[in-house]
Amino acid sequence: DDVTTPEVETKWDVLAKTLADAYVLCQDTMGSNEQKWQWGKLHAYWFKHEIAKEVGILKGFLSRGPYPAGGDVHTVNVAMFTWGKDFDVWMIPAMRMIVDFNSNNPLHFIIVPGQSGNPVSKHYDDMVDMYLHGTYQVIPMQGITHPAGVETLVP
Repeated sequence: DDVTTPEVETKWDVLAKTLADAYVLCQDTMGSNEQKWQWGKLHAYWFKHEIAKEVGILKGFLSRGPYPAGGDVHTVNVAMFTWGKDFDVWMIPAMRMIVDFNSNNPLHFIIVPGQSGNPVSKHYDDMVDMYLHGTYQVIPMQGITHPAGVETLVP
């Protein structure tokens, strides 16, 4: 029952109203062409730096986004959003790592937005595109082979 109305609604009444409200929200935010509706147009990744939240002038320098997001709390591609607010992602895994013990280079990982916490570093946000496309950084686990002509100094 929706306690904000004088009527007593059934679960089917509430479900029908929710579906109608969702349809209106999609039309208002993505237009009337349903073929162009995409979850990523509502659901977005924002990599917000904590300092930028307090010092707004630094937002464009420290934070990254928005980027279209897939998934939700119930998918392998976890991307949680707050119910009743907007659909912006507020929590994702900090790191993803895949280890294939049957491979010569078994370690694949990604940290978003990047490896560095320094916003002027090229590694500050260098893993965002990889993350969005579902690719990973490969970490070689075999011995490193040096090309001919390279001399290695060993103490």
